[in-house]
Amino acid sequence: MNFALPSSKLPLVYRHPLQGFVNTLPYIDGEIDTKTKIIVDRLIQQEMQNMDPQEYLHELPIPQTKLTDLLKSEMERVELQQPMSKIDFEQKPNLNQEFQSAHEIQEVNQQLNVLNQYAQINIINSELLNKYGKESWTLLLKSQENEKNRLTKEVLNQQQELNHINAQRKYEQNEVKYKLDSLKSKVQEVLTNNAQLQIVCAQLEQEIYQKQRKKLKLN
Repeated sequence: MNFALPSSKLPLVYRHPLQGFVNTLPYIDGEIDTKTKIIVDRLIQQEMQNMDPQEYLHELPIPQTKLTDLLKSEMERVELQQPMSKIDFEQKPNLNQEFQSAHEIQEVNQQLNVLNQYAQINIINSELLNKYGKESWTLLLKSQENEKNRLTKEVLNQQQELNHINAQRKYEQNEVKYKLDSLKSKVQEVLTNNAQLQIVCAQLEQEIYQKQRKKLKLN
């Protein structure tokens, strides 16, 4: 397959020496069943075994990023997992002091800009809260009500499941109790029969003993 586009504009997949195998896989429109998916995956694995790994980005230049002092410090802060420093709104710059340099004026001006931005944000938040606060509270209460209903339903389902388990356990315990009572009755019956047999055996032994004595006397 030949392309009229320059090599630099070709998709990465078509820059591979074996790019001709790319469009040899079967085309399937729509969802596929599990059996067909297994066959397609096997075909893809077979094609990938014939393709050596390529470094597609070796022609691209290494990106050059200029790191400012602020960006470097911020990256170090993130790497060390340190929290951002909080802005102290109580400490306001003293505008009545005499500034010794333009750098001091620039720092004070920056502090004032930060305070002004936060003040503007607070004003916007107040206006939004005043305009949409009632609606937001209504939505919040509605969401909490829905959550309460969901939890109540879940508790009810859990209670029903617990009752079903308890009923099943009680039924099984009654079945075991019935079997145990039946076995106890059989054991008692066997013990009674053994006792009766012992009495009968004792009587037979006594009769045998008496007959043997009579036989000895006759002799």
